[in-house]
Amino acid sequence: MADSGEEENANLVQTAIRLIRSEQVIAVKDRAFEVAKRGFRAVFSITISADEGPKTVYNQDILEHPEQEIMIVEKGESVEPFQKIEIDGETVIELNLDSFTEEAKREILDEIIPTEADQERFLKHEQEEEFEVAEQARKDEKTNEILDYFSSYLSSRQLKLLRRSQSIRIAWEREDRYTPRQKMQKWKNDLKQQFDDSAHNVSNFCSSGYYDEGGILRHIMEDLSSEYEDPERIQEEYEEIVLQHPFVVYVGRYDTPERVKERARTRILEYDSHVYTIPYIDIRAQGQDNRQTAEQALERLKGEFADLPIEPIEDDRELIYRIDPENAEPS
Repeated sequence: MADSGEEENANLVQTAIRLIRSEQVIAVKDRAFEVAKRGFRAVFSITISADEGPKTVYNQDILEHPEQEIMIVEKGESVEPFQKIEIDGETVIELNLDSFTEEAKREILDEIIPTEADQERFLKHEQEEEFEVAEQARKDEKTNEILDYFSSYLSSRQLKLLRRSQSIRIAWEREDRYTPRQKMQKWKNDLKQQFDDSAHNVSNFCSSGYYDEGGILRHIMEDLSSEYEDPERIQEEYEEIVLQHPFVVYVGRYDTPERVKERARTRILEYDSHVYTIPYIDIRAQGQDNRQTAEQALERLKGEFADLPIEPIEDDRELIYRIDPENAEPS
């Protein structure tokens, strides 16, 4: 027999799915399913006493009011799965995906596109791509392999950020539809609001292939698991790696050649100061101006080393200078 926790979670998932399938959607905006609004007249939830303390029970007969507006959001694990909020004087129900397990979240999201098709609802053009990319990420073999691998090391929150960052990578790499850079940046900014400064670097790591099979982060995680037995210590080290990114310098629009040179120089000189090994250090630049900055920075960097082994890697999107720190010899 399933325990009460599993049963409660199953009930929440079913409520979420029934909400999705019941809505007469006329538009989608910022993950909100907007419908004709008549107000929410049923009892939304009640609080009862339980052995472990107060417990919230949600109305399973929410379908009596199919025109209720439902917003599908991702607000973190600490936020309730369903909440009543007020927006512009109207009552809205928030369905918080982050309060569900990854398996339950997939079950809920898998209802969105089929329901839209079955009931002949139409998403606005600007939202179609976001849902399509999310759907691709859930079915993408590489993404699922990455998540499976890193689930042994990362916290639930860190995995959620990785999953959403992989969605951005899929949009970036797809050849059948162009995603404007401004939209990509908006998605990254949305992640930063929820996950703080680490979000930008995780997205960059995904696009750089560092989580992929054979990627440097797998090498580092294996080193960390050999060094520490405590999963929380590994997760803390990982968080520090994300923030400090000791194996890569990303060249941005406001960077100068001198600043890029100094950041790369510091990483080269300190490559063996960690509990994990760093086999290479990358300088990565996208766009003509950033490439020029990277080239100028590299020339300055060469002036500070008697020997600096470098492998240039270049394609249409990015210029990479891959440096071997172990065999670099300062002047």
